[in-house]
Amino acid sequence: MAEQLVLAPPQTDDELWDYVAGVLGIRIPRVAVCPGHVSPFQAYADAYFARYPIIVWKASRGLAGKSFTLATLCINELIDFGAMVKVLGGSGAQSQNVNRYTRDIWSWPHAPRNLLIDDPGKFETKLTNGGNLGVLLASQRSARGPHPQRLRMDEVDDMDIEIFDAAMGQTMAAKGIAPQTVISSTHQYPNGTMTEILKRATEKNWPVYSWCFRETCQPHGWLEPKEVARKQAEVTEYMWTVEYELGEPSAGGRVFTQDHIAMAFDPILGSATGNVNEYTEFEEPEKDGIYSTGIDWGRKAHWTVIATYRADVMPWRLVAFERLGRESWEPILKRANIRIARYPGAAGHDETGIGDPLGQLGHINAEAINFGNSMLRQAVIIQYQVAIQAGEIVHPDIAYMRQEHLYCLRKDLAGGGHPPDTFIAAALAWHMRDRVMLSLAPDSGGRRTAFEPAWSESRIFNDAVTRIDWSRPQW
Repeated sequence: MAEQLVLAPPQTDDELWDYVAGVLGIRIPRVAVCPGHVSPFQAYADAYFARYPIIVWKASRGLAGKSFTLATLCINELIDFGAMVKVLGGSGAQSQNVNRYTRDIWSWPHAPRNLLIDDPGKFETKLTNGGNLGVLLASQRSARGPHPQRLRMDEVDDMDIEIFDAAMGQTMAAKGIAPQTVISSTHQYPNGTMTEILKRATEKNWPVYSWCFRETCQPHGWLEPKEVARKQAEVTEYMWTVEYELGEPSAGGRVFTQDHIAMAFDPILGSATGNVNEYTEFEEPEKDGIYSTGIDWGRKAHWTVIATYRADVMPWRLVAFERLGRESWEPILKRANIRIARYPGAAGHDETGIGDPLGQLGHINAEAINFGNSMLRQAVIIQYQVAIQAGEIVHPDIAYMRQEHLYCLRKDLAGGGHPPDTFIAAALAWHMRDRVMLSLAPDSGGRRTAFEPAWSESRIFNDAVTRIDWSRPQW
């Protein structure tokens, strides 16, 4: 009977699927259809077993069943763990929508209603095993209140970022239950809360689970094909592409379009996550190769990024990448000098804020670029931006770097925010191309020679808007 079934919580994914189907009457789809997508059940199981402290669910509006899947997860955790579970929606109505689904689930014939202290409530449901489901209002005060073991947030793209930030960090382990947070939403707004969450997911290594209506469609799911056709006929082409096919929302405030990003990050050249302290080398240095390295420093609030490009080819291509931080300056400076020595050529670094560590710990074999000079800073930024848009510089598909470029906003580059660390490192490498060109001059023997400074105030804005004609010699 139902009471006996709940005495032995599942230990494996297969046991969990059978358990949810038998006890709650719900068969969660287990097939991933689209490239890069996961099955809804994989997302469910990893949250249930708390395999990651924070997980992001990005799925189609309506047809993917996000809210219902989240509601099922809540009931599952109440029954099995006696957990304190809190639901926070993008609005009060969305929180209640998840709760309405939980009340529907309790009506399943095999659901263990004997555990209910009282009928499921509008804002709270209590179980005899200590389980407690609370529905939070979409406010900072409500979000800051409890300390649940499990936090389930739904349609966060409709949530103010201040409310999201207030809710994060509230989970705490108790009764042997590991804390776990699910952040679930359709990605609708180009510069909204979900965009910020996806940026953070890249930086903080939160796994992002994506699925669309194809993962929930029959025969492996519950969705009827006629419902898909009906919905597609009701909405605009743009809405269908973004909210159902999981396309990126268009953003007038972004620096690069999706086409720019697709051209600039090519998985054929390789792929990597770009995790902290993960050195990735895509091409070993060649004896006759000329390279350019850019370094953007960071240790606490931001990251040190070291990006090296093969510069005697067109387009330039990134050959080595490393992101460092949260440690002392000495090993960071050592890593930068090792990279410059391994890939001979030109190198530039942002000297802003690095003066004291360099004075104490030694020299960096790279040209210091003073980003305190607003004219120079703007030129470096514009030069690189135009190079990306013109296809003059390409990268392997480094997830962290790609995401930073995709979500880089014009205000970030214009002084209204902090430019992405990977953007600045790459821009500094590209800025050193004058020195690279001197290295390629006939009288240099194909190697690096003495050179003049890579810029001067009299020519900087001309350089910022003119492109090198690579069809003829540059010396």
